Amino acid sequence: MTTYQIETKEQFTVVGLELTIKSQFNDFAGISREKADFWQRIEADGALAELKSGAKDDCLYAVNEAVNNKMMYYAAVLPKNDTLRADRRIDFPSGPYLVVTGSATSQDELAGQLTGAVFGEILPQLTSHRYVGGPNAIQIQAVGDQFKGVALVPVVANWAASVQSLITKHVKKRVQTKFLNRSERAFGFGEKSRVVNYCW
Repeated sequence: MTTYQIETKEQFTVVGLELTIKSQFNDFAGISREKADFWQRIEADGALAELKSGAKDDCLYAVNEAVNNKMMYYAAVLPKNDTLRADRRIDFPSGPYLVVTGSATSQDELAGQLTGAVFGEILPQLTSHRYVGGPNAIQIQAVGDQFKGVALVPVVANWAASVQSLITKHVKKRVQTKFLNRSERAFGFGEKSRVVNYCW
């Protein structure tokens, strides 16, 4: 499996130019074509250059987000200040992120490589965390004739895995359960009480 890390990130915000994806969610070729055409268009009309002129660094962010049941895609940057004009502001929350790095000879190749690794390989096999939605991004930087990238996908700890980890780490556990009626044990109905105390 492709190497990955789970890292805690601080909250950050990017601003970007937006594209509404028209292809069906499972039409991967159509989605890739729309994204490639979008980058060509904003580079040709000067919109990308204007966006980059107000960036804090030389990194670009290719951002995917679901908004009102629409698939949205953004070419985004970290802004120097709040005056940078863009179509949308995208907030990434603080918390754990699935982080995957890669490199390629083109931006399209890099995006395809990292997206495939994250959603086609790592997330389906990941047991400790899961992706539950929200914006995800690929941070892209041109280095010589190569493109370096980092996929950033917000995740949450898997509940079952977290509980198992707690049980494993703590030696002492006392569970006291009191049932006053056998029939209510399975369903929890009525006035009778059920008390469960955990001592970790």
